[in-house]
Amino acid sequence: MDATRVVVLYAAIAAVVVVLRLFANSFVGRVAFSWMGPKPAEGETWAAYQWRWAV
Repeated sequence: MDATRVVVLYAAIAAVVVVLRLFANSFVGRVAFSWMGPKPAEGETWAAYQWRWAV
């Protein structure tokens, strides 16, 4: 993959994220930025949370 394609891909992804942030209350924006997976327990470290989620 040459550098031009990488730059175009990065620009396209950045543009999609910016548009989603502008319309964060739309259905697609809420789905894109919603939390997926279990929530960390109170007082749980990030490493312990990731370990619990992985196994």
